[in-house]
Amino acid sequence: MKNLKYLNYCYVLIGLFYLLAGCKEEKGWTLLEDDQTKPGIVQNTSVTNGYGQATIHYSLPSSQNVLYVKAEYVMANGQTRIVKSSTYKNEILIDGFPDTQKHIVKLYAVNKAEVASDAVDVTVEPKTPIFDLVFGQMKIAPTFGGVRISSINQEKGDVVIVPMVDS
Repeated sequence: MKNLKYLNYCYVLIGLFYLLAGCKEEKGWTLLEDDQTKPGIVQNTSVTNGYGQATIHYSLPSSQNVLYVKAEYVMANGQTRIVKSSTYKNEILIDGFPDTQKHIVKLYAVNKAEVASDAVDVTVEPKTPIFDLVFGQMKIAPTFGGVRISSINQEKGDVVIVPMVDS
């Protein structure tokens, strides 16, 4: 019985020795790097205008440490909107336009140190938004205990209709 006690203590001491001997400070992997050089600019841009949105296709710069592409544009209410796209894609979707006017979108390539490249200006001219098309086709009729709302969504875009009544 005494031999088993000593054997258990030996196992515990050996385990603690391996635990302490195996511990060393490791540098963890981080997404951010210390490279403060600007990446190259986004190239070969082309635009596909959609209903209230636009898709910008591009080519990434040859820099190996590019993390994502960032697009900045000003909305109709004056707020700046930022959209990001991974380097695994060569396009970025810009949406939320309530009109059909021309808008300037600035594209940046951003590296792993969060350093942005010089801006590339791309002009988008979205088509009439889906909600305007659906609203133009909307018909409202009274029914028993409420209203019936019907419309045609030919472009099959995402639309939410919320009837609100003042009580």
